[in-house]
Amino acid sequence: MRAKWKWLWVSLYGALLAVASLSPNSSLPSVRIAHMDKLVHFGMYAVLMVLLGAAMGITRTHATRRTLTAVAICATYGLFMEYAQLTLHFAGRTFSWAD
Repeated sequence: MRAKWKWLWVSLYGALLAVASLSPNSSLPSVRIAHMDKLVHFGMYAVLMVLLGAAMGITRTHATRRTLTAVAICATYGLFMEYAQLTLHFAGRTFSWAD
């Protein structure tokens, strides 16, 4: 797959994450399983990490530096989404270090 298409998928998925992160809680499905929200966060950002890794061309020869860069980008994006929840005052959304 061409590099520009890989970056398009990263961008589209990042936009989907933003919509999911900034939507009011009332519009999200309710599941009553302990720590399910943490598992969902992990899964969603794991997919972002895989897409970002593919777009960055992570290979065995460049794995360490590029992987750390991708992890830093994903963590920063997640922190930004949490900060946006804190500052934009969306109904039912709050900042959480655990997320």
